[in-house]
Amino acid sequence: MGVWQSFFLLALLVGASAFVPPRPTALSGGRLFRQNAGRLVSSPLESKPTDLEEELQQEIDLKNTKLSKAEELKEIKDAEGSDQSIEELLRVRPFVPFLLEKAVENFDDLFVKKRQKASVDELRDLHSRLHGLKDKHLVSVKTLGEAKAGDGKRIGLTSNEQIRSAQMKGETVTGKKRIVLLGSGWGSHSFLSYIDATKYDVTVVSPRNFFLFTPMLAGAALGTVEFGSITEPIRNVNPRVDYLEATCLGVDPETQTATFESVVCEGTSCVIEEFVLSYDMLVVAVGAQTATYGIPGVAEHCYFFKQVEHAAAVRKAIGNCFEKANLPGLSEEQRRNLLTFVIVGAGPTGVELTGELRDFVEKEGPRYYPHLLKYVDIKVVEATDKVLPPFEASLQRRALAELTERRSPLADMGLLESERPCLTSVLLQSGVKRVTDSTVTLSDGSELPYGVIVWAAGNGPLPLVADMIEGVDRQKELKEKGVSRGRIVTDPWLRVQGVKNLFAFGDCAVMETAPLPQTAQVASQQGAFLARLLNKNFDLDASVPKRIGPKVFLSEKLPFGVDSRDLAKPFQFLNLGILAYLGGGSALAQIQVDQRQLRQEG
Repeated sequence: MGVWQSFFLLALLVGASAFVPPRPTALSGGRLFRQNAGRLVSSPLESKPTDLEEELQQEIDLKNTKLSKAEELKEIKDAEGSDQSIEELLRVRPFVPFLLEKAVENFDDLFVKKRQKASVDELRDLHSRLHGLKDKHLVSVKTLGEAKAGDGKRIGLTSNEQIRSAQMKGETVTGKKRIVLLGSGWGSHSFLSYIDATKYDVTVVSPRNFFLFTPMLAGAALGTVEFGSITEPIRNVNPRVDYLEATCLGVDPETQTATFESVVCEGTSCVIEEFVLSYDMLVVAVGAQTATYGIPGVAEHCYFFKQVEHAAAVRKAIGNCFEKANLPGLSEEQRRNLLTFVIVGAGPTGVELTGELRDFVEKEGPRYYPHLLKYVDIKVVEATDKVLPPFEASLQRRALAELTERRSPLADMGLLESERPCLTSVLLQSGVKRVTDSTVTLSDGSELPYGVIVWAAGNGPLPLVADMIEGVDRQKELKEKGVSRGRIVTDPWLRVQGVKNLFAFGDCAVMETAPLPQTAQVASQQGAFLARLLNKNFDLDASVPKRIGPKVFLSEKLPFGVDSRDLAKPFQFLNLGILAYLGGGSALAQIQVDQRQLRQEG
């Protein structure tokens, strides 16, 4: 018999079995008991039941009750997955299928962006509706003038009844869920690029109304590029979303509201307004602030290096040091102190700033300050025993040699002292104990005079993040276990643990199952992941997000991205590599392909 004949015969047998009547299982007292879809049912043949019949009926009812409970447990298990299946779901996907998955998702994104395209008139009408909707979501607005003078208290929130009333009014405007996104950094930019704003009403709230391309911040500080070249207005990212310039002060998960503060200045007078917005989903991507580790004098005397205003301040301070050193009547020691630049932290930020500063001195110095170059000294201070910790050991050694051994072309021009042909030096295993307005004290007790000191020594949580951790029991528990490390702990789908309808990613968050570094690359991929997850029809309230609607995108229909039970795959980081500029046209590159690392220097 051929294969097709066998298949046809099997189909006939299966089809015939579907029409076989239920098999009798018991006949007693004039009632027929049969099995129907796994349950026992009875059909009356006589009007008067016997004692035996009643006993059998009780047994049947008891068995049906057990079957109902078993089916309920099976449904829960199928919906959420067994422990073994969840473990398989969280397993790292193979490299090549994962790349294919990313490629198809990028193809899906083209359709989302095409759907969101609108004419100028359509966008004008859209923003008019968004502002009307925003007013509906606005729970309260108060200014400092309404508070008692000198009471020193933050303006209070409205009552829960008012909040619920405002939420009910907001729900009737468009029928869409409201997403409030906090932040305008890498993660937020990526989220806005991929979210379907025709499906949700999205509002971005951030004190900064532009996206900053941070890898070029060191170059902007020294004039290699201008600030306008590394920024993008946040409204340009997705014209269908609304933006509010304000700072988030707190979040109330119970009422699903967030409190904001906006500073509006006209001339020399400023008004501080506080308002509350309701949300259906809140996405926290506020990043992190510079960590001072409680070291005296750091906040008062060091320049931080995270924002455009920081880079602008560093640029101005460096120029001022050269101009002060050029004034008559100064001793050589005073000039040397003024032109000593200390950079604390030998991570990528500190090393790249050092390279850019050295380039600036070597290229612009001979033109404007040739007589001052012999006093210039650039020092990198690092508490650990290595530079560029994210890089492989051989590249770290290459970076250290580039910073400490490369002969400056200024020495060949006779503009440097013969005993010091290199502009830069690195002090490893040298922690900072104290900073004054003119000196920095190291862990060994030595003091370094400086003209400018830049602090690039790590990240710390913003007050909002710290408050959110303390305000959620589950987050406090994870903090005590040492999981959070000052960051909001999320599950593999970027949902904040212990709270519903809250998501977090980027520098302010960490996944409990797979902690990742605080880099722009991680934040960007997480923002895209969450946007794509929200674009699809998943129940995000389930312990494991499960499909509740049709498959819309190509990535959902192909055999990757979602497993056989329509459970959403968790976030997985794709390492695209890291780069670091060392100055003098030299750079390091480390690219990871699956488990292999490709290294390049030059």
